[in-house]
Amino acid sequence: MHRDIAFPENLECSPSCPFVSELLAEISQLEQQLEEKDAIIEKLKGSLKNQLSDRFAKKSEKKEYIDIEKNIDKPDIKSKEESETDSNKPDLQVVPKSKRKITPHARRIPDNLPIIEIVHELPPEDRTCKICQKAYRETALTEESTEIDIEIKILRKKHVRKIYAKTCQCDETQSMVVAPKPENIIYKSLYSTRLWVLLLVLKYHANIPLYRQITNIWSQYGMSFSPSTITGGFKKLGESLIPLYNKLIEVSKTEEHWHADETRWKVFTENPGKKTNNWWMWVFASVNVVVYILDRTRSSSVPQKHLGNSSGIINVDRYSAYYILAQTIKRALCWYHCRRDFIKAAIAFPEIKSWALEWLRKIRELEKINDKRVFHLMDDEEFDKQHTLLLEQLAAMKKSSEEELLKNTLKDKQRSVLKSLLKNWESLTVFVSNPLVPMHNNKAERFLRGLALSRKNFYGSRSEWSGDLAAMCMSICKTAEIHGLNPQAYIEFYFKRFAESNSGATIDIEPLLPWNISDEVADSHNLRIAEAKTG
Repeated sequence: MHRDIAFPENLECSPSCPFVSELLAEISQLEQQLEEKDAIIEKLKGSLKNQLSDRFAKKSEKKEYIDIEKNIDKPDIKSKEESETDSNKPDLQVVPKSKRKITPHARRIPDNLPIIEIVHELPPEDRTCKICQKAYRETALTEESTEIDIEIKILRKKHVRKIYAKTCQCDETQSMVVAPKPENIIYKSLYSTRLWVLLLVLKYHANIPLYRQITNIWSQYGMSFSPSTITGGFKKLGESLIPLYNKLIEVSKTEEHWHADETRWKVFTENPGKKTNNWWMWVFASVNVVVYILDRTRSSSVPQKHLGNSSGIINVDRYSAYYILAQTIKRALCWYHCRRDFIKAAIAFPEIKSWALEWLRKIRELEKINDKRVFHLMDDEEFDKQHTLLLEQLAAMKKSSEEELLKNTLKDKQRSVLKSLLKNWESLTVFVSNPLVPMHNNKAERFLRGLALSRKNFYGSRSEWSGDLAAMCMSICKTAEIHGLNPQAYIEFYFKRFAESNSGATIDIEPLLPWNISDEVADSHNLRIAEAKTG
């Protein structure tokens, strides 16, 4: 309740007065509480900005990120008058339109396409003179033009197998023999191996849902598929892919350098002890192999099971599940995630934007120096020069972060970002002594991009075996691609070998691995990805 306080007329308002000193102490305490509350409000506002940016901005490259990075190379120095004027203006940023680089238009025809020559003749009524009706004579001259066309046909092949009767009197041999039927990956299937592979690749490599294939693609060509028939066939195809997939996992464990990451994958099944449908698809990409592993958890048990007995270097983000590999595998953390910390800080707290931009410039300069160093890897003199510059840049960055942390004027967000930088410094600088190890984990994130598209198109898997099939198909397709093989042709080649080996009972996987296929086999079965050579 508010009370009017009457002060005596002869009251001396000096600091030594007990009443005044008590009042000043209370005011100081209130001001301190107000500053603490303002700091909390500022921190919550920054957190809210980051949350809104993460949840509702564009998922690829957020506009705020782009606006921040566009200012990295621009000077951020203003006069006092400009700063005061800008403080009264609304916080709007006009991003100028980028000028498109205009390239001369060229009609390029790939010269590796087969050529079909079609001769066009004038109709009879156009071969005569319109006035005297005398006929034109045919000459040896022609006029040629080229166009690229496509022809899609669904065929019904009728296999007629001849029967032969013996002409001898031997009792041990059969009296009649029949020509063998072409092998099919699914015994007595109405669909050919090539068609099964196409359906599989369209779903798990081109990210087209099965229902969309049936209704939007195949129906236009007069073909009707039963979804249950295709689903049942996919389950049998998955069983055929297990030997190859297991071999890829085995080879992946023997590699020495990996890129790893993980993302959500829905599996709509009920599992004891699991309340949600959130499963996780992990990727481990190395020089020879790309392996996807579906697991119900995001725990450290997955990298431990896959790489627990391996040794080498792994490029990852700062997710704690990878710490379990630290005894035998050296973690190389991603500088782009570190850079993102400064960008988020600038978005959340505009008053520290100039500080964040300065650090972003340092990281960009570090990346430029390292790119030059790697480019001159075979040139010892130039490599040593760039290596020295790299060490100097890193030393300056570390010193700068340590000095800034000693300042009392540093905001909580700045302090947390710099502490994270120094805490992970050893893992962030693994690339220094290993030039072939990149500063980022882009490789793993690129391999998850197609999976994210699949997740948006058909949202996951309805059963555990279907999720395992997705992991197997994506592993085989991506591994084939990095070795220059056409995924569709390679899987068809593998299925034919699998069918010929009595459904995998006697199959030898080693010569069928993408990196072991000879040029002769690749050429004879058209396994290579066709390069579009333009003339």
